[in-house]
Amino acid sequence: MSKDEIKQQSTDVTEDRLLQILEKLTETSQAHGLSNSQLETLLTKVGLSSADAMRLSLRPENQDHPHISAFFTEATRLKYGEYTNKPTLRRRTYFVGIEEKDDRLTAAEIEAYNRIERTCDCRNGKWKT
Repeated sequence: MSKDEIKQQSTDVTEDRLLQILEKLTETSQAHGLSNSQLETLLTKVGLSSADAMRLSLRPENQDHPHISAFFTEATRLKYGEYTNKPTLRRRTYFVGIEEKDDRLTAAEIEAYNRIERTCDCRNGKWKT
C-alpha cells in the first residue's frame, strides 16, 4: 500500500468505522473507571473544541468586529449608533459602470447618492444618474 492510500484510508471514516471506534472507546473508558456520562461530557467538550478550532481556521477574522473602518468610522458610529443603522442605498446605483454596494461606501456617500431623485446626465450623455 502506498503512503497516499494509507493516508486516504486513515481519513475515510465510514459510519461503521465510527461505531467501532466509539465502542472501543467506551470499553477502554469503562476499564479505566470512566462512566458513560463522563465519557459523553468529555466527547461533547472535545467536539465543541474541535468545531471552534475548525471555525477559526476557516474564518480566522475577529468574530466580534466593531465594524469601525474607513467605511464606518467612529464618527459615523456616534451619529448612527450601531453598524446596522448605517443608511442603505434606496436604488441600484452605478459609478463608472460599476454597481455600488453599501458595504463599500461611507454613510456620507450613501446619503449623497440617495439625494439624487431624478435622472441626470452631462458630458453629452456620457455621465448619467
